[in-house]
Amino acid sequence: PMNKTIMAAIRAHALEESPRECCGFVIQSGRRQRYIPVPNTHENPTEHFRIDGEHWANAEDIGTIIRVIHSHPGDGARPIPSDLDRQQCNNSGVIWGIYSPDSDEYAEIMPEAVPLIGRPFILGSNDCWGLIMDWHAIQGVTLNDFRVDYPWWESQYPDNLYFENWEREGFVECDPAPGCMVIMQVDSDKWNHAGIITEEGELLHHLYGQPSCITPYARGYFKDRTMICVRHKDLPQEIKAWRV
Repeated sequence: PMNKTIMAAIRAHALEESPRECCGFVIQSGRRQRYIPVPNTHENPTEHFRIDGEHWANAEDIGTIIRVIHSHPGDGARPIPSDLDRQQCNNSGVIWGIYSPDSDEYAEIMPEAVPLIGRPFILGSNDCWGLIMDWHAIQGVTLNDFRVDYPWWESQYPDNLYFENWEREGFVECDPAPGCMVIMQVDSDKWNHAGIITEEGELLHHLYGQPSCITPYARGYFKDRTMICVRHKDLPQEIKAWRV
């Protein structure tokens, strides 16, 4: 159970910030633990929270971050994690604590390795490049994270992320085979979607607004929209098991 003094500090901070979500860290330095409140810089602070990088860095200078805390304020609100809470908890690799001042309830979630199939879509984190990064990480290949949280494939944005980055990331053009990445153009003027060819020749991918899944690929919609097929230069011939 959470130390009473720390719980009291979290409760006080949550009540003070309400109806905005409060956020902070529980820090351990030596034997001592304490709660450090930090500003919520999200533009919609009654529904979400964001902790700026400098506040993470400052907290890490003081000690080890052992909990990331935020509140779910509002009448009848409970400390039930959202999909985004779970996903960001997994990204942070730290236990998250959620406190709801209205019900005076506190709950924690543990970071977990998220399976590649069935993830909820969250632009900028759980998206098609996120899936490709994670699949390659299982194979021992580290890719750079160029995800953004806006629809970069629409014409008002200058970005063309797959087109600009595939060669830079170490991919080489190839014929379709298990482990290759296919880059597609779906309802856009840009190369805006990508997936991995599975051992059975199907497509592992994460389409906008849908859970990640495996789709037939040999012919049809995605095959017709494929612009290029590439394979990472460091990917072993023998693909490691990646299904949970």
